[in-house]
Amino acid sequence: MSKSPSLYKAEDAFRDYVPRTQAFMELGAKAGLRPAAEDKARGALVVIDMQNDFVRPDGALSVPGAEADLQRLVEFIYNNAEQISAIYCTLDSHYPMQIFYSEWWHNPATGEQPAAFTVITAENVANGVWAARQDAEWSQHYVAELGKLGQKQLMIWPKHTMVGTWGQALSPALYEAIAWHSAARLAQPVFVSKGDLPQVERYGAFASEVEYPGDPRGRADSALLDELAGYERTWWAGEAETHCVIASQVQAAEYFANQPKVLEGMHFLMDCTSPILHPEVDFVGPTRAEQERLAGLGVKLVKSTD
Repeated sequence: MSKSPSLYKAEDAFRDYVPRTQAFMELGAKAGLRPAAEDKARGALVVIDMQNDFVRPDGALSVPGAEADLQRLVEFIYNNAEQISAIYCTLDSHYPMQIFYSEWWHNPATGEQPAAFTVITAENVANGVWAARQDAEWSQHYVAELGKLGQKQLMIWPKHTMVGTWGQALSPALYEAIAWHSAARLAQPVFVSKGDLPQVERYGAFASEVEYPGDPRGRADSALLDELAGYERTWWAGEAETHCVIASQVQAAEYFANQPKVLEGMHFLMDCTSPILHPEVDFVGPTRAEQERLAGLGVKLVKSTD
């Protein structure tokens, strides 16, 4: 039986509108739930990048199936609010000039910039196919390190989740659910900005693809991971499954490798996330393999209705 507030409708996940924050907080305050501070067993929901540019069909990097994921996630919050002590939301946050945008690179011979979805390899850079227009020494080091570390090769992405834009904002139905939960449980949500360091990619919530010295945004966020370890149970959802979600899950699971109770408390909501599909690059296969590997370590692959 749904415990959703009266204003919520299932189709809200498929609409773009101004969040009704005050109204949902007023409904939350009347929900009659105990304050999160009184929870004996504490649980945290970790939502990765459930932002307009990924969720909406007209978003810059729209993920097929994301709106349905959003609906299931919002209803998970309403139906399980008494078990969710805190909600953590990451926000992919980018600026116009970043290493994964076309303006960072050019072909020295023609001046051409790489098109979106171009893959730039260390070999390309060494052979002069692509050269960085700024921070050249670091850029060459970066693509070489990606190969050494076995990370995804550098891909040029369309502009997405740009700071201050519609695309960076959380989907309205999700924001309303977070506001409702905050008032219902007297629990402040936590918003985590990531991806705003120009010299690196940061798919995962807890570390960039290559550590960047001299800037805390380029180092692993162990404080946030330690905070999540304080919950008996965590649930994980968001977009896209093949990129920021799996990267965050792998980073967390590897950090908690020697903490089996934390791993066993991690629950991946498999019906609240969807993959990015590419005609030439197989993102799905490696993601599925990683999920099974993590399941072998103790994490749970579940549905939001389990």
